[in-house]
Amino acid sequence: MKRILLAILATLILAPAAEASYLCASPSGAVKLRAECRKSETQIDPDELGFRGSKGDPGEKGDTGDQGPIGLQGVEGPQGATGGQGPAGPAGPQGAPGAQLLANSKPMVFDANDEFIGLLMNPSEFPGSKMLLLM
Repeated sequence: MKRILLAILATLILAPAAEASYLCASPSGAVKLRAECRKSETQIDPDELGFRGSKGDPGEKGDTGDQGPIGLQGVEGPQGATGGQGPAGPAGPQGAPGAQLLANSKPMVFDANDEFIGLLMNPSEFPGSKMLLLM
């Protein structure tokens, strides 16, 4: 049995590193490290032989890694609440002078499209009415 363990240890120490290696025992008792055991060989579990020790202490914390790339733009969120009313703005410029009434003329009335509607008459000229618009 000592011979087998020594052969296994020597194989593990002297064998080149492989991505996936197995301990394989031949029918004659020789132990070899292979990528895959042959049909006539039996795979040996290193844990059953006690080759794996107990778990060690945790290592020291490593350095912070580099910042990753910027992620994709997220979806647009909902519209926020309406804000309060802002302060009053400055006074605007003075407007152009309006139309002048001639002495003893009647005021003219226009609609929103600047179309002439009629004249505004003095209610005292028409008893019982407050205002009269002639068209």
